[in-house]
Amino acid sequence: MSLDIQSLLDDRGLAEVTDAAKRVQEAVERQEFDTATELWSLAENAVEQNTNGVNFYNILTKGSDEGKGNYAAQNGHLASLYQRHVKPLHRQTLDQLMNGEIRKKLKIIPDSVTWGGQSAEVFSSMSGDFMKPVIDIVDQLLAAKVNVTVYNGQLDLIVDTMDAFVLTLDARTAHKRIVISDNFTKASVSDELMTYPDSPARFTVCSQVLCSKGFSRGRHYWEVKMTSSNFCAIGVASGSIERKGPTSKLGRNKESWCIEWFNVKLSAWHDQRETVLENPSSSRVGVLLDCDGGSLTFYSISDRVYPIHTFSCHFPEAVYPAFWLFSSGTAVSLCKPTA
Repeated sequence: MSLDIQSLLDDRGLAEVTDAAKRVQEAVERQEFDTATELWSLAENAVEQNTNGVNFYNILTKGSDEGKGNYAAQNGHLASLYQRHVKPLHRQTLDQLMNGEIRKKLKIIPDSVTWGGQSAEVFSSMSGDFMKPVIDIVDQLLAAKVNVTVYNGQLDLIVDTMDAFVLTLDARTAHKRIVISDNFTKASVSDELMTYPDSPARFTVCSQVLCSKGFSRGRHYWEVKMTSSNFCAIGVASGSIERKGPTSKLGRNKESWCIEWFNVKLSAWHDQRETVLENPSSSRVGVLLDCDGGSLTFYSISDRVYPIHTFSCHFPEAVYPAFWLFSSGTAVSLCKPTA
């Protein structure tokens, strides 16, 4: 939306703003990026002065000059830019969250460090970068075939999840009725025994399988798609879980936690204790493992994210994503989290 079309600039003001903008452009063309940033501050000042305080965030809203003049006069054009663009981001509620609850959760931030305290220094040190062309950077990203995904699900599900895309099933642990396919991301049940070699890591009683990677700290999230959800269990198990006998069943020992579908019945199991749950009838399940916080949460993934059940637990050793498939025709697949 043009300022002169909206009658916010007269001819004199338009000429002044245009001249300031041209000076910025010329500095960029000379690759004098620090100078261009300072000139950009002058261009913004020209706009605000000639429009009686209209700012760059909403040209129909007149900005307040309170405290702006003295700050800029004492600290120069960069300080003026900081005051205009960075300072408004420090909302009181965000400050309270970052310096309060988040600080307590992280437990690693020194008392001398506060949220937003370094922003002025960062802004100043990067001032020359603001006016640099980014076309070459975009070309480099495109050449690198970088995939960008927009996640619009629950925010706490995206913490420490870079490894969620590379989880694979460990064939050494698979019961001989388990068929591993799709680059070790899919498990299904066969009526015939596979010719897997014997291994102390292999389940011998229940048609179960673990993932290759375990987790002992941090927060991790993955999703599982079920071809048939009538007879299967999804959960985690310690590496020390028994591989033989009835105590090797997921949820029937102290070393494993799971949710289990038995026909239309859905239950949570741990250490032989069953909790009957409401069945959301979803074919996709998200699993959020918080090793440090001591929780394991399962989510129904459909058009919205719906929590199914949360275990409060202590993990004395690394735990591995685990699956139990009861009958033929049942299959589960590790998949990328839903965007």
